Amino acid sequence: MIRAVFTGDRLGLYRASISGHSGTAPRGEDLVCAGVSAMVQGALNGLDHFLPGQFGYSVDEGAVTVILSATMQPKDRADAHRILKTLELGLQALRQEAPEAIEIHNEEVEQDDSH
Repeated sequence: MIRAVFTGDRLGLYRASISGHSGTAPRGEDLVCAGVSAMVQGALNGLDHFLPGQFGYSVDEGAVTVILSATMQPKDRADAHRILKTLELGLQALRQEAPEAIEIHNEEVEQDDSH
């Protein structure tokens, strides 16, 4: 199963973690995994194009974590939130087609400057 966790605070989303495999088809033939991978890559490309240097990400064997810089200006933070929210909405749409393959969780935390 693919597990996506979106973390936000009162200013919007600032972290996305996506991990796992859908298991709906053999590796290399899994259209759900391919769709998720394409959406994540699109979000990373958008962040890199519009907000270069203002986020970090890690990729580790089927897991991707994206974290926005804690020092982003409010307008940039709003733009980054929209990109991460678009990723979330895309995953929700894919989940409607394959509910057994994708879990999506949202975490709301108190505002702090540690992310």
